[in-house]
Amino acid sequence: MTKLWAHTLLIAAMLAGCQREDEIVTYSAPKQRDKVVSSPLQAATVPVNPTASQPASDGAQPSPLKWTTPQGWTQLPGGGMRYASFQVDAAQPDLQLTIIPLGAESGSVEANVHRWENQLGLPPTPSEKMQQTAVPIVAGGAKGIRMDLAAPPGKEPPRRMLAAMLFHGDRVWYFKLIGPDAAVAAQRQRFDELLHSLEFVD
Repeated sequence: MTKLWAHTLLIAAMLAGCQREDEIVTYSAPKQRDKVVSSPLQAATVPVNPTASQPASDGAQPSPLKWTTPQGWTQLPGGGMRYASFQVDAAQPDLQLTIIPLGAESGSVEANVHRWENQLGLPPTPSEKMQQTAVPIVAGGAKGIRMDLAAPPGKEPPRRMLAAMLFHGDRVWYFKLIGPDAAVAAQRQRFDELLHSLEFVD
């Protein structure tokens, strides 16, 4: 009986051990995902400041063009295609000179001269007389042309245009003042002062 009881206990213990092994739960720990470090390239290009005539504040790209504002003129904010503009007569706020930079594909001297002449009702200047209308100049180290165009007699209202084109790098800089004949004619000297003060910043 004693041996039989011992065998019975041994078998019971072995069965209990097997049951505990069956209750053991095995699992695989999920692998830690590799950490993705993103380092996108940051654009370093800074847009041209459309209104400043002096170098921009620290951290911004300097203005490519500087000038001295003629006495009596008021610089206005640029916007759209205008790099800058000036109110040239406080009594006539709409009388403004504009500065507009465009690409080299914006047209030849002759094409622009003919376009401006058409605005004033003038016939197109022949190619052989172009330098009489579009006078060659150098301003700020850049070559270009300057024009003083007046509408033909009898054209109402009488209008005049002072304009210049300067070629610098891959841009053509346009300077234009158009309005009543007498009012624009009164700004000839200051228009030339502005051109003579120009400085391109490479």
